[in-house]
Amino acid sequence: MLLKVLKPLKMSVLTTAFKKLLEHHDALRLRFHKEEGGWKQSNAPKELHQIVEYVDVSKFSEEQRLKKVEEIGERTQRKLNLSEGPLIRAVYFDHGSGGSSRLLIVVHHLVMDGVSWRILLEDLEMLVCGLETGQTPALPEKTTSYQEWAQALYQYAKEESLLTELAYW
Repeated sequence: MLLKVLKPLKMSVLTTAFKKLLEHHDALRLRFHKEEGGWKQSNAPKELHQIVEYVDVSKFSEEQRLKKVEEIGERTQRKLNLSEGPLIRAVYFDHGSGGSSRLLIVVHHLVMDGVSWRILLEDLEMLVCGLETGQTPALPEKTTSYQEWAQALYQYAKEESLLTELAYW
């Protein structure tokens, strides 16, 4: 997703905001591993990769900027790694004083859907706005984590009462 940034952002603010997003949203730290019998997923306790990149495009023409965004966007997408992470990356394209900068956010489709994008963007905006004013922004309380939900669903699927409905399905 490529966003138009209406005012300049500090990289320290963006980096901290994304770090807090990753701490808050467990699904962004998922890892997928192929094992005997199929794919398994796990949740990394912490994201160790640098996920925010800075690119100065202020010296380029508009045509060159577009080409650079496309080129770096494709490279950023290819860097998403299901087994090692990260499954989210961001690139801040600084246009300088000559125009509105851009923020590219790339997330693997296995961990992001339309509703999740809305939540992620709201949380990112809240974090950036708070950090810019020197506050320590607090995200909404966590609901059931993805990991907890998956474990509960797995346990539910093993219930005997559910097996009686198997023939129906």
